[in-house]
Amino acid sequence: MTQDADVFNRNSFCRRTAAAVMITAVATIPGLLQAADAFRISDSGNIGIGIDTPVRQLHLQGPNATFRMDRNIDSSAFILVRTAAANFNDIWKGFVVGVNASARNNGELIINDLGSAVSGAGSRRMTIKTNGDVNFPRNLTALSINATSSIRYKTDVETITEANRSLDKLRGVRFKWKENGLPSIGLIAEEVAQVFPEVVQRNVENG
Repeated sequence: MTQDADVFNRNSFCRRTAAAVMITAVATIPGLLQAADAFRISDSGNIGIGIDTPVRQLHLQGPNATFRMDRNIDSSAFILVRTAAANFNDIWKGFVVGVNASARNNGELIINDLGSAVSGAGSRRMTIKTNGDVNFPRNLTALSINATSSIRYKTDVETITEANRSLDKLRGVRFKWKENGLPSIGLIAEEVAQVFPEVVQRNVENG
């Protein structure tokens, strides 16, 4: 046996022995895992929790199988990365999914675009706030969007008097978006708020 082969075999033996000791120790700690087979490392290196034959690198199975990650600063997150087919160091695209919060039950779920990086703040692509508001900073494309107009969901219904006169106060405009220079048409929210304040929503942080 060559020296290199001997080192390889000893390292392999140490890794397998350490893994076996870890599994045995974890499985026998009272109250942590109840069965000796609750935590498994397969021959291919897959880790299973609650399953004897994990088919993914990390495989959880059970009626309450949940992946949970706690963090005491923004953004509690995980990162999804797509690399080149033959080179894990060649980052093609990365996204971060995280949670921000300023107080108990006051926060938001975020998805940020990291570009070809694997760290940093990135660019916001979606925000879901505590009250259910969802924000996309760019175009949203959908086959259909349903708006509830049934009377059974409404109360204190009043007819808008002189509706045409109010509509005449709205100014349709052509413009370009600052972010990308793309042309568009629409209304100016600040102007709409002066006529129909009920249909305009302001950012609670900066107005």
